[in-house]
Amino acid sequence: MTRVAKRGLAGRPATQPEINRFRRASLIRAALEVVAREGIENTTIARICAGANVSSGLAAHYFENKEDLLAQAFARLLDDVSEATGRAAARVEGPKAKLLAIYSTVFSDDVYSDVARSAYLAFWAASLTSPVLLEINRAAYLRFHAAIEGLFARAAAEAGVAIDARAAAIGLNGLSDGLWLDLSIGVDDFTRADAIRACSEFVENALAPRQQGQRRKRKGKQI
Repeated sequence: MTRVAKRGLAGRPATQPEINRFRRASLIRAALEVVAREGIENTTIARICAGANVSSGLAAHYFENKEDLLAQAFARLLDDVSEATGRAAARVEGPKAKLLAIYSTVFSDDVYSDVARSAYLAFWAASLTSPVLLEINRAAYLRFHAAIEGLFARAAAEAGVAIDARAAAIGLNGLSDGLWLDLSIGVDDFTRADAIRACSEFVENALAPRQQGQRRKRKGKQI
C-alpha cells in the first residue's frame, strides 16, 4: 500500500522530508528575488531568510554558506528555463515545431519574468569572476546547445535538406541571447513578439530547401 504523506493546514508540508524540501525551495526562491532586487554584492543570508520568512540561522541547516545557496539558486533558475522549454516542446509534435515552441517559451512570461531576467543578468555578471557560477552556466548552455543541435539535425532530415546543425544551433542561440539581452537592458524599439518572430524566421530559413544553382543563364542575354 502506498503511504500518503500527511499534509498540514492549507496544504503545507507536515513530514520532515517535506518540510526540508519546502524550506530549501523557499530559501532558493527568496535568494533569486533578493539577487534580482539587490544584486549579488548586496545579497546577504539575512535578507534571503527575511524574504523566505524564516529565522536567519535556518539557512545554515540547508546550505554551507551564502556562496553555496547562491550557486544552487542559479542552478534552479537555469533548471526552470530548461523545464519550461521542455514542457513546451513536449506539447507539440515534430522537431521543427519543437524548435519554434522552445524559442517562443524563452520570451514567455514564465521565463522572461522581471525576477528571472534581473537575477540571470546578475548571476551572469558574477560568473565572469566566479568559477563555480561559470561552470553552472556553461553546463546548462552545453546541454541546451546539444538539444537544439539535435532538433535541427532531425528537422533537416525530415525536410530533406542538408544543413550544418551545429552551426544552426549556435546561430539561433546567439540570436536569442542577443535579443534577450537587448530587451533586458531596455532597448524599446522592438517587443518580445518581435523577438519570437525573428527566432521563428531563423528556423524557417535554416530549414528551407536550397537551390542547386545560384544563377541561370537566360537565352540570348549575358549574365
